Amino acid sequence: MKRLWNGTVGASLAAMLLLTGCANPLLQDPLPESSAELTASFPRYDIDGLKTRIEALKSIWKESDRKEDIEQAIKEMLLADDEAYAISVRAEIAYNAEWSDPELYDAYTETRDDSSVVDEMVTWCFVNGARYSAYPECFEKYIDDSWADYYAITNLNRVMSSARMNSGDSGARLDEYYDTAYDSDLDVDEMNKSCAKLYLELLKEQDLSDYLYSNYDRDYTAEEASEAAAAVLAEIVPVAEALYARMKTDPEYDQVTGDNRAELDAYALLKEYAPQISPRVAQSVDKLFSKELYTVATGDDCYDGSFTVALPSEQSALMYTYLCNDFYDLITVTHEFGHFHSDWRDQTHVYLQANNIDLAESQSQGMEMLFTAYYDEIFGEHAKLYEKVALYNILNSVIAGLAIGEFEYRVMQNIDSFTPDDVIECYYDLDEQYGIDVDFYEVTHLFEQPGYYVSYGVSALPALELYTIMQEDYDRAVKIYDILSSISSSSGEYHFIEAIEACGLRDPFDPETVADLAHNINRRLDELD
Repeated sequence: MKRLWNGTVGASLAAMLLLTGCANPLLQDPLPESSAELTASFPRYDIDGLKTRIEALKSIWKESDRKEDIEQAIKEMLLADDEAYAISVRAEIAYNAEWSDPELYDAYTETRDDSSVVDEMVTWCFVNGARYSAYPECFEKYIDDSWADYYAITNLNRVMSSARMNSGDSGARLDEYYDTAYDSDLDVDEMNKSCAKLYLELLKEQDLSDYLYSNYDRDYTAEEASEAAAAVLAEIVPVAEALYARMKTDPEYDQVTGDNRAELDAYALLKEYAPQISPRVAQSVDKLFSKELYTVATGDDCYDGSFTVALPSEQSALMYTYLCNDFYDLITVTHEFGHFHSDWRDQTHVYLQANNIDLAESQSQGMEMLFTAYYDEIFGEHAKLYEKVALYNILNSVIAGLAIGEFEYRVMQNIDSFTPDDVIECYYDLDEQYGIDVDFYEVTHLFEQPGYYVSYGVSALPALELYTIMQEDYDRAVKIYDILSSISSSSGEYHFIEAIEACGLRDPFDPETVADLAHNINRRLDELD
């Protein structure tokens, strides 16, 4: 997922559940140490100090010949926002890894509120600088006119107070969802009905004029995604169904998905093999492990998703991974490492970040695919089976992403007339057509970030093309990925389609692209049999 950060809740929830999901086995061997010191205290950002700096800036911004000072102060405001955000992220990761610790929860909520306050203070400063200073040109590029009037007529103290009071509001609906989705006393029908009602309420609180696509800085439309979903239903779904049938007949399949599945240390494999991809990737591996920029969460007392967060003020990033000590950990870790590899170099200030999820997911899913080149060394005689499972996972990212995106599109089109029963009927109609096989209430993204999920499908199409290219020319695939992963998903310089075409990959919305992918994947499956 990306809430101003590039990440995911799992490599793909629906795709994982299409196989067997994560059974949370008791670990037989210790996993790597976490980068987060889970019992450490977390510093609080100096909000009073920031307020003093804003007041000092305000005192000079009508004076002549102070442009250099103004510009330096603006840089400091952007850095303040980054720093407060970094503190809150570390506290959130620590809490996510150990939910039952009340001290970690307090640190998480306090630093989250601090970050919200700092962000609002910086916004107030920029808006008022643009409106009332002698240097409006220095501030104007940082403001959003749609909210400018509020900050211009509200004093700084009131803005700070409102920010602290409202910073946790977005979590109330999510708490209601989590309470329902994890309520063991409810049956599936009851959970679905309750969640469908909540889903409609969530959507009705938002501007759906562009189906939430502007939230994710997309350069394609919901209609184009809908057409792609139809192409995937015709071309990709049959490939995935055939692949699943092939896997099920493999006598070793239980070793991957069954109760006796083999254990695996994903981080150790990442550390050993990822540096072989390219010098650029090797640099990221060294940074990840030398600085211990990852957190491993296991068991029931933690958040069971995975995500990666960029820290531009530190030219760094943090990975949070929920692991089960089996093969799917390798998919999760390589996926999140794909985010890390692209994100840690990105110095786009948090305040200025765009939300180009599609590009970010292509970078992470592309890493998953590149890593399959080392399966022969890792898995030996079982390599072909594991490659099939990895391929099946990415195929289902395409299928589930576009199918759920189509579901959201249809609900938003009918938001004024749909009842909770209509929502459920619409979901399961598509569930049956596409073979998602995941209950409605389980798709957490629908509630955490509506409009997000289609990115898993759209972005996985270029990753699949990268996979087909590497079968013919691995070096070319690596060169393409090096270009792809060097493009910022946060700066706004490139949108998704622009970035894909800049790398030399094909337009994923072209039906011919989807048909060719299906053909080339089928050819590779013949080689794997």
